[in-house]
Amino acid sequence: MNRSPYIVSNWVKDSHFYGRTELCHMLMTGYERCVYLVGTRRVGKTSVLMRLADQLSPHAIYCDLMRTAGSEYLDEARLVALMRRQLNKQAPESAALQESRAIWDQQSDSLCAWLDEVSWRWEELSLTVTLLWDEAELLRRLPDKTLMPLRAILQHSDSLRIIISGSKGVADLNDRWRSEYVSPFLFGFRTYAVAGLEDGEAEELIRQRGQVQVTDTLVETIATITGNHPFLIQTLCSKLFSWGQLHEPTDQDLIVDSSMADLFRIDCSYLSPSEQHILSVIAQHGILSANDLQQHIQLPDKTIHSFIAGMRQLGLLYPADGDRWRIGNDFLAQWLRGQTLEDLSTITDRASLEVVDKELQDLAISRVAQRRRIRDLQEQNDLDADNLADNSELAHLQSNIATIDQELAHRSSVVAATNTLSPLSDREIAVVRLVAAGLSNPEIGRELAISVDTVKAHLKNISGKLGTNNRAQTVARAKEQQLI
Repeated sequence: MNRSPYIVSNWVKDSHFYGRTELCHMLMTGYERCVYLVGTRRVGKTSVLMRLADQLSPHAIYCDLMRTAGSEYLDEARLVALMRRQLNKQAPESAALQESRAIWDQQSDSLCAWLDEVSWRWEELSLTVTLLWDEAELLRRLPDKTLMPLRAILQHSDSLRIIISGSKGVADLNDRWRSEYVSPFLFGFRTYAVAGLEDGEAEELIRQRGQVQVTDTLVETIATITGNHPFLIQTLCSKLFSWGQLHEPTDQDLIVDSSMADLFRIDCSYLSPSEQHILSVIAQHGILSANDLQQHIQLPDKTIHSFIAGMRQLGLLYPADGDRWRIGNDFLAQWLRGQTLEDLSTITDRASLEVVDKELQDLAISRVAQRRRIRDLQEQNDLDADNLADNSELAHLQSNIATIDQELAHRSSVVAATNTLSPLSDREIAVVRLVAAGLSNPEIGRELAISVDTVKAHLKNISGKLGTNNRAQTVARAKEQQLI
């Protein structure tokens, strides 16, 4: 056998799918209505969604949101058409889907209007359909008028579950709304991280279930070099494969090629400023403890540990020994040593911490569940505002929600407070000074010789670090902290 059995160009299924058994089981049987599957590029998120589509068939709809990308906005009519096409394929296997065809097989330019109508009919039929949306970064292209009702439909429907899959960049949705009236989009979603395979799973992939001859020592070497990242394993093993066995890697085999570099560049652009800084510092020094990091990064110990935990979940960092950390795989470490990561990313520190904060997720999910229960009781008993207080369960639920809201506000403020300790860069301070002087974004861009998009990105990072919602608050907070 001289044809390589390793797959490096596509998602995998059937006998080529390795590991993820526990994750797939949790996603299939979990009680969460809304799930955010987060991971780096090519780590296997699409393969997980495709496996779920098979296991939940015919009541699961897989959609690649990249196929709905318009010039500026996500094409809602195209997304509806893709879901209708998938339902048409699966309807012959489901009496409930066939019965409801007249509802779901209609064209619509409005995603929310279509989902609202089909969800009510499926609820009447006691049917639950799971939406599997890949490349969820594209949701950021939906206008607010769609995103807000979309979240309400997904959280309160009894007939819909959704699993969105994407990079850490999806967390940018949380920065779209920061007010006392509307909670961030991902509040109510449970986050599951997809990272490297377990050691035994990685060994199976390397050995191709016994098809490839490889020594135990080389298995361990490959696992260490790749951090058990399945794409990196497949890529490296494809280079090492010859006539049914793997040879020892040479220096040439370990060079970061252009495709790897592109993946790493995208992954790092989806990290927050502090995460980028932590990766850069560890890459420069090889191995560092959290205490060592504090000498380079002006953040409290607890916050540094939170960022480390989040990047550990994604496989970007790996424990070396004790409380010391190294870069998650040798290819990424090699690439980072040749880069200068700009303090300019698509998400803020605050949004990044929110999506890995389990306590925050628990509170938000509990709130959604209790609001759903209130709605059910009101519909069952046709209760109105006048006799709401006479119903003890409803009164108890409302009291619980008020308590949860207080806890959410406190927990969110704790997360937000971490950013006030993260100093602004010289460029960010220059931007704030120009904002304080009354300059518009185009004027700031001309003054600093940067694009308007770069100005906007700087302002978003500044707002995240200072915990502000608008330009006036940003200027006031910067003055309070004597930054300008």
